[in-house]
Amino acid sequence: MEKLIVIVGITGTQGYSVAQTFLSTPGWRVRGTTRNLSSPASQSLISQGVEMVLADLNSCPSLITAFHSASVIFGLTDFWGPFLSPSSQDIAEKTGQTTNEVAFDIEISHGIHIAEAAAQIPSLERFVYSSLADVKKWSQGKYTWVYHFDSKAKVVDYVRKYLPDLAKKMSCLQIGEYMTNWNKTVSLGQKKLPDGSFVLRKPHSGDAPIPMMWVERDAGKFVKALVDSPPGQTMLGFGSLIGWKDYIGTWGKMLGVGVKFEQIPPAEYLADLPENLEREIREGHLFHGEFGWDGGDPDVKHPKDFGVEGTPIEEYIRREDWSPMLEGKWKANA
Repeated sequence: MEKLIVIVGITGTQGYSVAQTFLSTPGWRVRGTTRNLSSPASQSLISQGVEMVLADLNSCPSLITAFHSASVIFGLTDFWGPFLSPSSQDIAEKTGQTTNEVAFDIEISHGIHIAEAAAQIPSLERFVYSSLADVKKWSQGKYTWVYHFDSKAKVVDYVRKYLPDLAKKMSCLQIGEYMTNWNKTVSLGQKKLPDGSFVLRKPHSGDAPIPMMWVERDAGKFVKALVDSPPGQTMLGFGSLIGWKDYIGTWGKMLGVGVKFEQIPPAEYLADLPENLEREIREGHLFHGEFGWDGGDPDVKHPKDFGVEGTPIEEYIRREDWSPMLEGKWKANA
């Protein structure tokens, strides 16, 4: 008999990758949640054989309906959508919070709704949650502004404390640095200099290994590996563990361009961005440089521990179209 995986966030990068893996795996049906069944993304997935259903992360009852008969649920929440939403700015102005705090609260609420709904599904065998390290905990309070990490970690804490039966079925995937972030995020990638060479600037030495992940390719295989393994485990998803200094060196060598890495004072990093966005990203990079992506959590395992491998950074560099950046025509999407 076929098993059913229900994917929250199926139209996003992680969820879509998970869908592709399970669509190509015999014995599985795929259901995805959406707020808009008529959207191009939803219609594309329907044409591929995905059962798309309406669900709202603010509504636990709608999630319970969407999760009906699920063997596996992949839970995913989003910080940046609420962070960038004008409604969050309105809430912040009324409450005196930062938009970071508003988005933090919203993401935790969404994650709790997913978990509470999942806990009420009798057929459920595995709950896989896309999480990240608890920065405030693992830095012992040194870094307190990495809300987009801590919000996900708080959902995991909630499940373990208040939903013990679901916790017994839960595994977590900590997604590494998106290899594609150079093309999606303001000011995080290498910059072209007037002489045609490139520089990558970070607020730390660039030596700390960073888990680089081609999410589109590998999220699905990592989730499948967690589903096929005993519950209660956390995988750090990546294809390469490489410091930023070695990354830019590899990139330059493969593309045949001059490169250098520069460590700059933290106060200068992303100084052109709004303060709430700059501090959120800056403290994340400082945390990774000092404590590592997972904060040194001894319970976090690597893909090889589950018998899988991610895509190496060299393969991503080789396959990516870098011409806009090399020709100086690239502009950030965000």
